Amino acid sequence: MLWFAGYSRKALTENFINSINEVNRQQLFSFKRIFDLQFNTLELCARVITGLNSSDYLNTTADSEISEDLDLFTEKSPFEVMFINRNNGIAIASDGDVYDNNGYDFYENAIQGDNCVSQPLKSPISDDTVIVCTIPLYDKLGQIFAVLGGVININYLNSAMMVSYDGHGYSLVTSKTSNTIIAHTANTWPSEFENASFINLYASNNVIKRFNGNCIIYRLHDLLRYVVYVPTGYNDWVLATIVPESVLKSRLKQIRKGTAFTFLMNLFAFVCIITFLVFLQAKHSNEFARASNLDTVTNGITLKRFMEKLNPLFKNNRGKSFIAMCMDINEFRVINELYGFQAGNRLLYIVHKAVKNVIGIDGLVCRSANDLFYIIIKSDTDKNTIIAEKDSIIEEINRLLSKESTQYVLNFTFGIYPMQKVTEEPVHIFEKTNQVHNRAKKNNIPCEFYLQSEHEQVIRQKLIENSMQEAFENCEFKMFLQPKFELLSKRLVGAEALVRWESPTEGKRYPCDFIPLFEKNGFIIKIDLYMIEKACQTIRRWIDSGIEPIPISVNQSKVLLLNPLYYDVLINTVENYRIPPKYIELEITETIMYENTKVLNELIGKLKNYGFRIAVDDFGSGYSSLVLLRDIKADVLKIDKAFITRAEDDVSGKKILSGIIQLADSLNMIILAEGIETNEQADLLIRLGCREAQGFLFGKPVPEESFVRFQQAV
Repeated sequence: MLWFAGYSRKALTENFINSINEVNRQQLFSFKRIFDLQFNTLELCARVITGLNSSDYLNTTADSEISEDLDLFTEKSPFEVMFINRNNGIAIASDGDVYDNNGYDFYENAIQGDNCVSQPLKSPISDDTVIVCTIPLYDKLGQIFAVLGGVININYLNSAMMVSYDGHGYSLVTSKTSNTIIAHTANTWPSEFENASFINLYASNNVIKRFNGNCIIYRLHDLLRYVVYVPTGYNDWVLATIVPESVLKSRLKQIRKGTAFTFLMNLFAFVCIITFLVFLQAKHSNEFARASNLDTVTNGITLKRFMEKLNPLFKNNRGKSFIAMCMDINEFRVINELYGFQAGNRLLYIVHKAVKNVIGIDGLVCRSANDLFYIIIKSDTDKNTIIAEKDSIIEEINRLLSKESTQYVLNFTFGIYPMQKVTEEPVHIFEKTNQVHNRAKKNNIPCEFYLQSEHEQVIRQKLIENSMQEAFENCEFKMFLQPKFELLSKRLVGAEALVRWESPTEGKRYPCDFIPLFEKNGFIIKIDLYMIEKACQTIRRWIDSGIEPIPISVNQSKVLLLNPLYYDVLINTVENYRIPPKYIELEITETIMYENTKVLNELIGKLKNYGFRIAVDDFGSGYSSLVLLRDIKADVLKIDKAFITRAEDDVSGKKILSGIIQLADSLNMIILAEGIETNEQADLLIRLGCREAQGFLFGKPVPEESFVRFQQAV
């Protein structure tokens, strides 16, 4: 019996420490994810600045304008202040102030090329404690010309720290040289840890025992605590999860009672008592295991445990069909802001409970992160059944919410992947549900399904993303020019710049293969600015060689047009090459104008005043509207090929096209038809009053050298 008591204590202690390790690992993942998000925000801002190839930005832009630019980023980020540090240590901030950051570690490290997280500091705008994140900014030659930084309120980080073991265990971030840096903001936080530093945890007179290098038992204020600690990877910070010994003792107490009882029993009862003790030991070991696999918000399983359960579920139901879902609550952040985190956590608990009620014992659900839920349902995969399952989940959520004192009106977004037969690893299944869920969020639709063809598309896009930067540096992107002609005189009046990707391994890639992807990941900014610069170089060569220049039109993406630095970068590029702006025509697609008419009209006004020509591209391909013709202030209206094809075959289409041409002409807009391939199409456009055209009938897109020969020939 004495041996068994010792064995039980050892086994329970090991399980106890393992469970603390798992809780600590989960907390470290959440902690690092927060800083990853901050650095992603800074990198996105840096991509815009450095993507403009404008290291002269700090020298050519007034401090007030830089502050306004930064304020645009700050509004959409978790930072309370953002700043750009010149290499002399002087910083311009989004709040309009100027700061001297010389001597601060976050500036000194970043100017040497390292991303940096500062030690806690007093906020420059309040009495709050803050942490500063910084990254270096590189110019197009790879030289560091400034530092970009953001200030995070420590309370934002405190809210991410975990309370575990029914409020008895806590996680905190501490330093080897200072007191607690980040700690949970719960009112139940024990006062004895308010000033606990890493030195206190490591002091030889406090440490009772060490386990496995990263776990210790220490005494503080006459209380024994178990602590598991790991480096966070930032500064000398250490993440520690602290659990009182009383949690372990409460389990061991029952073991000791059972052991004492067995000494009073005779030999006949010995086997029964041992069995009972083994049961107790297994029970409490399972409790520790459950603690490490329990989501403390929903009381459901963690993502790790969810993934572990999927393989046995699929194996036991081999050949059966399943539905994988990714679900989140739209604008959940607003609920936290209006009602507080406690109400938000209660709402997540109800949503999780409702899903479990619907899917039953044959399904699984877990909260992956924040308000995002992963769901597996054993079910038929026809669309009507899937929609019914989704609607049942929403109905059950609303039923449970109707019993709450606070009434919420919730909307959800679903990404759904039906599987006739499970042939993939769980992680790949939920990569696909995440993919369609993100698409549904972007397109503002409540539900999206994964199609098998998307998998091949994802592979192709990933290959393109992996090679795009190297291709850009190796000058694989080329500018091709397609001629524009005046229909009546057959006179060459301009050219459109079209990008081609000439890969040494994949051959020539056309814009439809990579432009949509570049618009999603932001790389389109580099391509657009590259094409503007190539157009300016070409016009400069024509002027220097005595060739009569013609206007070159360049497509401008929505991502670039809505960037606050766009106008200044465009003007700088044109002035660097000493190009009269009348030779640059900026093409804006019709759909962009329809979505952002007011903002873009203000920009168009500035561009026209400077001397650029503005063209609306693909008119007739999407949301064509006569109101758009009234609102836009463009010089050229480019009619889409599909519009012309319909007019060629349909009397009503011909009348509509004629009316649009006459209306645009009365507004002093030049009409240009795209995609003209036959003489019949050209004759029809002449009769309808169209002035200019481009297409294979007049010439295909060709490299600059070939275009010059063509230009001289005509």
